[in-house]
Amino acid sequence: MLNRITVVSCLSLALAACGPGEKIQSGKQGAAEALYAASGSTKTGADRLSQPLLTTDVSITCQLGGTAKLSGFQAVTNTGLGQGGAFDLGQSFTVNFDHCAAASTSSSSGKAELNGKVDVTQAIDLTQASAAVLQKIKGHIDYQGAMNDFIDADITQSVSAAALSATSGGVSLNLNGTLADSSGSYTYASSDSVTVSAGTISVQASVSTH
Repeated sequence: MLNRITVVSCLSLALAACGPGEKIQSGKQGAAEALYAASGSTKTGADRLSQPLLTTDVSITCQLGGTAKLSGFQAVTNTGLGQGGAFDLGQSFTVNFDHCAAASTSSSSGKAELNGKVDVTQAIDLTQASAAVLQKIKGHIDYQGAMNDFIDADITQSVSAAALSATSGGVSLNLNGTLADSSGSYTYASSDSVTVSAGTISVQASVSTH
């Protein structure tokens, strides 16, 4: 009877991670780190923004294995990202993650493998000393491999273009919007700045049952 109840509980929580595997650290910090791990795949798009628009799909190999496919590129004349000027013109595309191992867990239990899809609207300001990327990210990503969690994103991220490919060290992000995972939903204001550790997703401490 207990096994039947457990199965029903997992099925009834369709969007919640259920079962073994690491969970994203509860709170804004953990959710931001998970988002950053996914956003690294958007750098290919950012790198091409100052060149002719990509018209073919692009498949990239993720940092620790697996792939992310960027497709459906379209020019956008008014991104709606809210800052005007250099950020008015940009592009939109979709990222499909296929076992994209984009980061390790903070507990060293293994790799976080990303599966799912996000839609991205992206603009870049090349007038600054360090090119700034502003991008709206919306969609659902499952974090598997050593993890068992998810991110539902409806958020705008501002980050240095160079930082999108960082694999270590601290990276500063500005976030505006919402992120949700199995621990809750978090709202970020436009002034919210979060520093994440590139290549790592913080996870919740394991609780021993013995």
